[in-house]
Amino acid sequence: MVERLDPNLRSYFDLSSLVQVSGADSGFIEDVVDRRLSPYYVSAVPKRTGGKRHIEKPNAEILAIQQPILRDILMTRSPSEKVFSYVKGRSPVQCARQHLGARWLLRVDLKAFFYSISEVDIYYLFLKEFGFKQLTAFQLARLVTVVSDDSLEVSEVDLLKAHPHVSKYRSRYVAGYTPQVLGHLPHGAPTSGALSNLVSRQLDHAIAALAVQHELVFARYSDDIYLSARRPITRTQSTKVLSDLSGVIRGNGFVVNQTKTRMSFEDDKKLVLGIHVDGDRLRLRREYRDRIDYELHMIETHGAESHAQKRGDKGVAFLLGRVSGLIAHAQDVDPEWGRGRRARFRAILMDGKSTEALLHKHLTERRERLRST
Repeated sequence: MVERLDPNLRSYFDLSSLVQVSGADSGFIEDVVDRRLSPYYVSAVPKRTGGKRHIEKPNAEILAIQQPILRDILMTRSPSEKVFSYVKGRSPVQCARQHLGARWLLRVDLKAFFYSISEVDIYYLFLKEFGFKQLTAFQLARLVTVVSDDSLEVSEVDLLKAHPHVSKYRSRYVAGYTPQVLGHLPHGAPTSGALSNLVSRQLDHAIAALAVQHELVFARYSDDIYLSARRPITRTQSTKVLSDLSGVIRGNGFVVNQTKTRMSFEDDKKLVLGIHVDGDRLRLRREYRDRIDYELHMIETHGAESHAQKRGDKGVAFLLGRVSGLIAHAQDVDPEWGRGRRARFRAILMDGKSTEALLHKHLTERRERLRST
């Protein structure tokens, strides 16, 4: 039986509760809170738009601490109904479906979304939303945030946010620790998505009110904000909507990424998370369909092992899982087209003599990955 944190014991919850549930060493927790130790594996992943995104993957010890925080604390609260990321039962396809039939679409990206949510925001979330004592709220905030090479950017964003509690928080807690920069949500931690949604609820509610005012449809997926209308919108009206939206975003402590703002009018393609939403049904992008067909063709022609090596995939199991995931998304968006590719994929796996060897290799590699984690 998995031990759980009692969500009703806020008043006398302390880190010993986490030690008991996670099995973590109390000295390890103190080192993480004091920022003497960073329990993350950092890697740089190329962005599609250029540059790199730093992924901070938690090690096993901090992961064992963050999982009960997510399960027993964060998941006792619900995010806005307008957000479709990091919520069980919600998906990119559901987000896109909100905008089906759009004749006008605005997409705005929140700049450095996870990095702009600092430990100050998390501290006050644990303090006010969950009712923890000040010291416990501070310790929990430190256990789910990270200081990295990007923390200077976070400090700049915090100045832009003009957070009324930053100076008080720094003088009370951060001044006694090294380094004195504020931590931010790490990309890769299981708690970051839920925390970002809870911190952003006020933003979501404000944008929802703006959408009602302008008779628009609103949905958010992580750092992507979409507003749409099933009627034509003039450029003058569009400018007003964008100005009002930018003001709401700034007023809630976030920054608009101007380079990623997209406005689509009557005759333009309208994409939400890479899915066409203009028309009476969702449609996949041609590039996405072509990608799946290319993967299937290469596996059919050259074999899964050869194709995995040429692509640099981490073995056949990784390749098959990746292609299966692509097809699963296609089935959600366009069931008929996706079912055809799923049948083709299964036929490849069941191709005569190669079946036993392919599946054996798949399962062997999967077991090896599980042993190494």
